[in-house]
Amino acid sequence: MNLETHRFVHLLHNPPHSQKQVEHPQEISRAFDCYDHKERDNLEGLVSVIGGKATTLRAMAEKTADLVCNKMRISAPCLTRTAPLTESQPARWTEPGLAPKVWLKHHEPDDILLCECEMVPKNVVDAIVDSIRDQNGQPDLRAIALRSRIGKGACQGMFCGVRVTAYLFDQGQLHPGQCLSDLREFFAQRWKGQHPTLWDKQLMQSELLEALHCGFFGLEL
Repeated sequence: MNLETHRFVHLLHNPPHSQKQVEHPQEISRAFDCYDHKERDNLEGLVSVIGGKATTLRAMAEKTADLVCNKMRISAPCLTRTAPLTESQPARWTEPGLAPKVWLKHHEPDDILLCECEMVPKNVVDAIVDSIRDQNGQPDLRAIALRSRIGKGACQGMFCGVRVTAYLFDQGQLHPGQCLSDLREFFAQRWKGQHPTLWDKQLMQSELLEALHCGFFGLEL
């Protein structure tokens, strides 16, 4: 590890500014600061933005971009207040309700639903696979879930995770040794969002998921 890397790691663990400790999360300030480490630490090429909350992300990005543009002597107005992000066709399947609308409008007898909670048919999965391939990516279960509503419904991927994995394998997109490892990673990620809120029907759903995937498939092994 060279000197510059040592200094960068030190800055990560010792930020130039830390917010005051508070007892309740709602008391945390939404204030943020933007730093040029060339001026503060004689470290070129590193800018940090510290603090803030989700409600201030746009303002944080604007201030940070202004600082970087100033360093690079780029003079251009910030357009994030008025110019919406360009819609991406490959990312459209993350929109709630779009997949079922398309499926109902152009329903074909063999276009089966791979995800019943969010009504994601196999033609949507095919479209996502094609877009991933166009970007030289690997269309595994995680990549499909990031670009669609798969795994985000009531069952949290309990049934569609297996269906999509099996479909990708049948289409030659996954090799045999990749299927179970993909499923384990997929359910581990879904579990992160589930376990803090397990109660009532969701708890029963989780018990069913464990029985199916651990008792039947042996994924924990």
